Amino acid sequence: MLLTESKHKILIIEDDKSLAASLSDILADHGYQADVAENYAIARTHLTSTHLAIIDLQLPDMPGTELLRELKEVNPEAEALIITAYADMQTAVDALNLGAFGYLRKPVNPDRVLLLLKRALEKRQMVLEIKRREQEIKGLTGFTGNILNERIRLLEQARQREERLSKLYYGISLSFRELIPAEAARMLLPLIAEETKANCVSLNLIGTDRKIIERVESFKGIEPFKIGTRVGGTRDEVSRTLRPIIISDLEKYPNPNPYALARGVKSVFVYPLIVDDIVYGILFLSSLKRNAFAGMEQIVASFADLCAIPLRQSIIHMEADRARKAWEATVNAMRVGIAIVDADLNIIQANKTMADMVRLPRKDLPGKKICTLIHGHAEQLPGCPMEKFCKSGEASSIVMREDFLNINRLELRIVPIHSSPGESVRFVHICRDLDIFRSEDKPK
Repeated sequence: MLLTESKHKILIIEDDKSLAASLSDILADHGYQADVAENYAIARTHLTSTHLAIIDLQLPDMPGTELLRELKEVNPEAEALIITAYADMQTAVDALNLGAFGYLRKPVNPDRVLLLLKRALEKRQMVLEIKRREQEIKGLTGFTGNILNERIRLLEQARQREERLSKLYYGISLSFRELIPAEAARMLLPLIAEETKANCVSLNLIGTDRKIIERVESFKGIEPFKIGTRVGGTRDEVSRTLRPIIISDLEKYPNPNPYALARGVKSVFVYPLIVDDIVYGILFLSSLKRNAFAGMEQIVASFADLCAIPLRQSIIHMEADRARKAWEATVNAMRVGIAIVDADLNIIQANKTMADMVRLPRKDLPGKKICTLIHGHAEQLPGCPMEKFCKSGEASSIVMREDFLNINRLELRIVPIHSSPGESVRFVHICRDLDIFRSEDKPK
């Protein structure tokens, strides 16, 4: 007999009282009752009787993964959801491999909480029902042996499915370690192709500007074909609705991909990789068989769900790295020397023109005193304008002669970078040889 929501024994293990209360309220609003434990010492007395535990990975007295391991040892039928943050994705993968049903990312989304909770409890009920049936069948003989064999077959299929998911989780963990989304996709696509028996797997990587930044494809047993971006196609529909599409017979689908039809593709599965209602990737699975992806929804959903956050992180990291390199190239191309220094006048970073001005390799500048490089003296000069301006904490400028640099008219401008009102922790030093600028600006 299935339990009603109010009879399920749910345990929230969370030391953040505000988050624990929020989760408890979400469950209560939908007919679930939950006990709350703020640490392992309190939670341990409930482990053997709970049906589902919601466990924070960062507990004050025990890692969440260790608590999950103990829960599975003392109460194998219990299901678990883990609460994680972006920085804990590797630990989240480990928890899934230990038997957690799914994860909740902070801040928790109420709809996701309820969806995973319902699926986890349904799985627990199914497992208990199978075990109950097994016990009944074991007492029977004769023709009931066939039923027992069928149950064993189903359990073996379930075990194999769990092994496949663990393989996918492990592959995802390895693939995203370098934060290069295209390389991660090239490693992952053969894995999902193997599990779904797809003949073609393609992943569109979507940037933060909602445009495709790269497409990675894997073909097996089929001639490569163009997976384009057609107006009104499945990619547009999935991006708009944020919902997957399964096409069991491509020939009957309106506006099908003509290149896929020409290669004999019969069925297609399109699934979005979403974080906070933003699509960061779209997975395309294609098969030469009709209705090839029936029953594959959970495998693909699990794959996409766990890939979404590390894919988002890697795409943002890649775009930030590109922006950083473009900015560095721009700053290094400028004709003025630029250096960022700390409050003690030690250089943190400098551009190429500054390095050329002081006649040192750019890589050797960090850590050196900028006044030493400009004036050529190891000791601080009395009345050094750099020290004076930095102490004032205000933007200042001066034109001076620097014999050490062989510059007659050196324009020095110092701009403070305030981390908080009244506190200057860094300064931008801008140096310009006015004689060079004057000669370059003369009409030719």
